[in-house]
Amino acid sequence: MSLKSDHKCEFMKLASIAPASTEDYSDVRELHKSAISSVGWRFYSLAEVAAKLEAIDQPDYTALMLKENVQLARLRHVLIGSSSWRPSNEHMQTATITHLYVNPLFANGGVATALIEKSEQLAYKSGFRWISALSDFNSRSFFSRLGYEAQGFRGCKITKTTQYPLQIMTRHISSQYAKKQFSANNPLIDTHST
Repeated sequence: MSLKSDHKCEFMKLASIAPASTEDYSDVRELHKSAISSVGWRFYSLAEVAAKLEAIDQPDYTALMLKENVQLARLRHVLIGSSSWRPSNEHMQTATITHLYVNPLFANGGVATALIEKSEQLAYKSGFRWISALSDFNSRSFFSRLGYEAQGFRGCKITKTTQYPLQIMTRHISSQYAKKQFSANNPLIDTHST
């Protein structure tokens, strides 16, 4: 079950996005496992799905997320999505979006888009001008709709013997958020007419 498109705007008015706290990571892992369990079988073998689920329960998984800027989407007190970002290079030009997951019951409700937009805004405010994402078969068209462009592939190990290709998707965020920031500081500028 997913939300109908005419309910997306109303739904996102009820949801909130805020940074994760250390107490949230048990729920975050459960969200990630739920998302992988519901759609992973369409793209991966059962062994690959099982390996991904097992990896989420490892201490390294949480340790990695604790080093990232994790944002959580909630509907009232229910966790419905997560996204995080981290620097990709030492030159502070590109950030990478990671751990984008949405509760399957809220799929196609605008949650992932809102989480990506929040991650992009935070990365821009931190000085990054480009953002990238590693997308699998399930998310390539989603990132393309948001203006990300394919830049190549990178392998990701699922099991000791299995790798799957991830598409590297990038987007220039500097002009988009600079324009929004400038117009917010100058109410006389109408950004909708351009």
